[in-house]
Amino acid sequence: MDAFIDLHSSHLDVECMHGLKIYPWRRRVIRIFETYGHIIEIVESMGSVTFREFDSGHTHQDTAEIIQQPLTLVQPCYEKHMTAKPYTVSSLEIKVDSKRIQHSLCCFQ
Repeated sequence: MDAFIDLHSSHLDVECMHGLKIYPWRRRVIRIFETYGHIIEIVESMGSVTFREFDSGHTHQDTAEIIQQPLTLVQPCYEKHMTAKPYTVSSLEIKVDSKRIQHSLCCFQ
């Protein structure tokens, strides 16, 4: 999401519905308009939110409370996070008519 926001700031011709919005459960979202006025929502997955909280030092119990999800859903993510290989970055390209926006995605191998 950070990479998308940075990239979007250099494409001022892409109109935003609103700037970065952060929900109380820490999910980040931005909405933009495509050429014909349709709304495109770029939203962070809850998995990404969960891993971001782990990366900032929160335990699985703290994270479950912060992101307002049951501990039974957060615990397996925590176990995966603790055994995961380092992030790899790949690129996703979204093309809207002649406007091109690229977004870097973090993935686990």
